[in-house]
Amino acid sequence: MKIKGVVLREPKKPYTIEEMELEPPKEHEVLVRYVYAGYCHSDLHLQLGEIPIALPLAAGHEGAGVVEAVGPGVTTVKKGDHVGVTWMIPCGVCPQCRRGMGNVCSGNFGNFLQGLLLDGTSRIKDKKGEMIRHGNFVSCFSNYSVVPETGVIPMPKEFPLQFACLMGCCVPTGWGTVNNTAKVQPGDAVAIWGLGGVGLVTFKSVDLGTIALIEYGYRSSP
Repeated sequence: MKIKGVVLREPKKPYTIEEMELEPPKEHEVLVRYVYAGYCHSDLHLQLGEIPIALPLAAGHEGAGVVEAVGPGVTTVKKGDHVGVTWMIPCGVCPQCRRGMGNVCSGNFGNFLQGLLLDGTSRIKDKKGEMIRHGNFVSCFSNYSVVPETGVIPMPKEFPLQFACLMGCCVPTGWGTVNNTAKVQPGDAVAIWGLGGVGLVTFKSVDLGTIALIEYGYRSSP
C-alpha cells in the first residue's frame, strides 16, 4: 500500500515528506494507522547525527493510532483497537530484560540501530524501490506503518489518542525519573527544572505535597 511519511536520509539535513510503499504485516506484526505523534528531543538528536541509527529511515517514535490489520499469530490486538507504540521492544531474555530494564534491551538493540524489524528486514520502500528503514521500530511520522506485535500497547478507546501517543516515551521518562531514579517518597522535598513535556509528566508523577530534587531530562528505566 502507498503511504506518506517523514524520512531522514542524511544527518544534518532536513527531514522530507515522501510517498513510500508499505508491505503488509507478517507473522506477529500489526498494521497501525497513526492518528497522533509527538516530536521528542531525540528526533532532533537523530537529525543532527547524534544517534547512530542507520539511514535512510522513516522517522518518529512517539505515536498512537488504530489497528488496521494484523499478521498471522497476533493475539493481543485486533482490527479497530486503539494502540500506542513503544520506541524500544524488549526481547525478554537478555540480561537487561531479566533485570526489568527492557528500555535498554541488548537482545533487539542491533535491529534498533539498523532500523529493522525483529526479523531483520524492513517493510518500507521508497518510490525507487529502495529500502527505507524503520525508525525505532515504529516510524510513527507516517500515516501507516507495520509494527511488531510486542511494540503496540492496547489503549482504552475512551483514552484520547493525543495523550496515548506520549505513553511510549515522554510519560515513562518522567514517571521513571520520579519512581526509579529519584525514588521520591511522601515527605521528600522536590524541585523540577523545566516544565516541557517530560518536566510536566515529572511534576504530575510527584505527590503535590512533596518536594525532591529531580534533574530535568534525566532518562531512567520506565
